[in-house]
Amino acid sequence: MELYALNDDGRGDLIPSERIPVLMGGALPFTNMQNLRTENNEDGTYRYEDFTQDGQILVVNTAEPTRFVPEVQDLEDYLADCAMSLSDTDTCELLSAKANEKYTENLTYPVYIVTYTAGENEDTMKWTVFAVDTDSYTYLYGFCESVDMEEDMDEIYQTIFSQLYLSDEEGDL
Repeated sequence: MELYALNDDGRGDLIPSERIPVLMGGALPFTNMQNLRTENNEDGTYRYEDFTQDGQILVVNTAEPTRFVPEVQDLEDYLADCAMSLSDTDTCELLSAKANEKYTENLTYPVYIVTYTAGENEDTMKWTVFAVDTDSYTYLYGFCESVDMEEDMDEIYQTIFSQLYLSDEEGDL
């Protein structure tokens, strides 16, 4: 039997980890978040989905084994594809995928902020995703909102992204 270390995901939940760092931090300014999905896999990978109380914003935090092949793929394209896979629709339009030097410096791995729309007509949603690949795992931390939302949330998202860090059971990375 293998033993897995437990890490706090920043929301008070304990998640299993087979020596896989957890992307955490970025305290959410929203109150009364409602959990939609919690997956803690034996290999340490995970996926959390939470909605704000008013149902206007979906927050997703996930880690999965990397599928990036440096000799074959471009990192920006790979991370943009991964970010767009967070949406449950096949209709996505990439708005931007930009490397962020400040966040890259914080994590010591290249970080991209990917924005895209998903869906059509009145069902169109805007995604803003923090995406990083560590050679072993791909981490995505994203926000999804209706394109019709009146309040511009980008500044709040960037503040949260600036606080994200990788943590393991033996201390922060």
